[in-house]
Amino acid sequence: MISYAYEDEGKNPERNLDLDLYYCGTQDCGPGHAFGPGVKDHFKLHYIHSGRGSYTAGGATRTLSAGQVFLIYPDTLVRYVADMDDPWKYSWVAFDGLNAGTYMSRAGFDAANTVATCGDAGSVESDLSALIRSSQIEKDREIRLVGLLYIFMSTLIGQARFSGKTDRMNDHVAKAVRFIEKNYSRDIAVRDMAEYVCLERKYFSGLFKAQTGLGPKAFLTGFRLKRAASLLRHTRMSVGQVSASVGYDDPFLFSKTFRLHRGLSPSEYRNSPPP
Repeated sequence: MISYAYEDEGKNPERNLDLDLYYCGTQDCGPGHAFGPGVKDHFKLHYIHSGRGSYTAGGATRTLSAGQVFLIYPDTLVRYVADMDDPWKYSWVAFDGLNAGTYMSRAGFDAANTVATCGDAGSVESDLSALIRSSQIEKDREIRLVGLLYIFMSTLIGQARFSGKTDRMNDHVAKAVRFIEKNYSRDIAVRDMAEYVCLERKYFSGLFKAQTGLGPKAFLTGFRLKRAASLLRHTRMSVGQVSASVGYDDPFLFSKTFRLHRGLSPSEYRNSPPP
């Protein structure tokens, strides 16, 4: 039996939201109930309440059970099937937004790690239950649901555990990444990040690169340009306004940096077809 708790009108880039809830729901699956192979154009996370099933992504198939979650990335081919003898019951939350991928990264998900076990399944179930119950209200429902989605994300970030994943981000580096996410629009430098996490600058830079594969300055630049690309695609802001919004006081420097990294000027990128 399927229960759709909430369903928005769908993908709308003009909303330009940090985190945008599309739909959520719960399903008691019948034996062999399947999706795919297919893709979604947004993130969709499933939490398994009971039963078992299989999940295939990136050519690898895993058997999953209660207390685990699996995440579908946008435009990624997946298939998932309920067990014939003990079919699963799961809830799902579908979402997107300018920083949806960032929140998933903070929880530990990436292209190679799309399945996690919840350290405290009760907290995750409680947050999901609140999200689904709130879909029944009428007044200001969207505002409440997005707020509850943030709470669910916060719980997931603290609870997701990945089997075999040994490269969990160092606490200092994770704190620095959060600092960048919150302050990228300001005039910040590597020394500000190092001071924020209370480490000597040279040591901090080496630690950051070892954990992320990029130096902190390159990471900051990449984050700014990713945000700029989204603003160019999904808003009518001028190039100068986008430049200022992502921490570049000099629009010419911004345009030069954008072209260097993206191969197109900001205006060319805005007018080019989506990838």
